[in-house]
Amino acid sequence: MIHLPLSCRSLLSQMKGKRLERVTRTLLPCDYEALPAEERDELSDGSLDLFFEGGLHICLWSYTEPMSVGVVPDPLPVPDWVYRDVSENGFWKERVGQIVVGVTVLKAPVYDMKGTTEVCPSEFGLLFDLSEGGRFLVEYSMLYPYSDSLIITPGVDHIPPGTYSRISL
Repeated sequence: MIHLPLSCRSLLSQMKGKRLERVTRTLLPCDYEALPAEERDELSDGSLDLFFEGGLHICLWSYTEPMSVGVVPDPLPVPDWVYRDVSENGFWKERVGQIVVGVTVLKAPVYDMKGTTEVCPSEFGLLFDLSEGGRFLVEYSMLYPYSDSLIITPGVDHIPPGTYSRISL
């Protein structure tokens, strides 16, 4: 079962103070093959598994219905997808080994599309601050070319200020 981040506060709060030891992704093959090699581990759609010291494991997915990052207590089986240990790639290598010092949920309570406003519970991002100044954002994206995808970026610079709220865990 997939949950919204704020409904998993106690689980997600357990990451604070723990060292990130390993990162894996289970990726949709068509996305993975279509993207340039230097982007595919972070921008292909699929799950993100974060493994921390002490055995803590957090699995994140794109949660389409509420346009949110989804939290899954146990990994979901996806037999025909591409499994990758991305701990040593260029993006993750400088983040693995650091301690999580902050976790922030990014929430957009109102979704505006082509002049219409719809209520949406979108908890679209999880921002992780790390001990050595590093950070990363796990984001549900609905914008082309990453429609309904879970993407990973270095931070929030690409999101217009004032369009979301930040809720620290």
